[in-house]
Amino acid sequence: YSAQDVLPQMAQTVAAGTGAEQVVVWLRVADELRPEASSDGNSHAGPMPVDGGKLPALPDSDMSAPVMHQGELLGAISVRMPKGEPLRPAGQQLVTDVASQAGLVLANAGLIEDLRASRQRIVAAQDEARRQLERNIHDGAQQDLVTVEADGIGRFGQDTEAAVYFCCLEPLQNTAKYAQASSAQICLQAQNGTLRFTVSDDGAGYDVGHTPVGSGLRNMADRLAAVGGRLEVRSAPSQGTTIAGYLPLPATTGGH
Repeated sequence: YSAQDVLPQMAQTVAAGTGAEQVVVWLRVADELRPEASSDGNSHAGPMPVDGGKLPALPDSDMSAPVMHQGELLGAISVRMPKGEPLRPAGQQLVTDVASQAGLVLANAGLIEDLRASRQRIVAAQDEARRQLERNIHDGAQQDLVTVEADGIGRFGQDTEAAVYFCCLEPLQNTAKYAQASSAQICLQAQNGTLRFTVSDDGAGYDVGHTPVGSGLRNMADRLAAVGGRLEVRSAPSQGTTIAGYLPLPATTGGH
């Protein structure tokens, strides 16, 4: 769970077990404790400064317990009882027990937030890498090679478009680097529930039967297989190379 989910649940659990009028869960941010969640959803307390790792006196509470993890103060739980109803020993023990377990909960919630942020950074980096590749293709190989035939082709799902894009990009890069080609062509067709694409060049070609499959072709085949497609390679010495891919299309997708 994220901290936004965990903290309200924690406050409501303590309130239900103690009969408290209000339970507030505080979270440490830098050098202060902030009231992040309350059992009644209505905490007006402001942040409290933290001196070192000591729990400060929290306002409007009959009892407060620190939330620790590996010796570090991560937060606190404060309880305010109704007038004339003091917190009983069993209730005090409950608050202490929840606070002792909450340290691990908050630490795990923090790890989840860190993981989510890390994934977002990875996605952003991948997007930037894709944009760089697009620029390279547009400014490099496309200027020298790329003819594209895609009449009547509309838009498809993100997974399908990404698979086709990268499975066209890889052979174009190989053509530019190794094929000694004078031209290359991409052809896209959507017919009878199948999206077909080919990347062809008039370069040196190679003997498919006696040439080990490289990582680029394996990656292309894997990417197409992940969306239910398949890959074909046709080449021969001095006869150029054609990479063909076939992907199934949803029944509702039209094509020409």
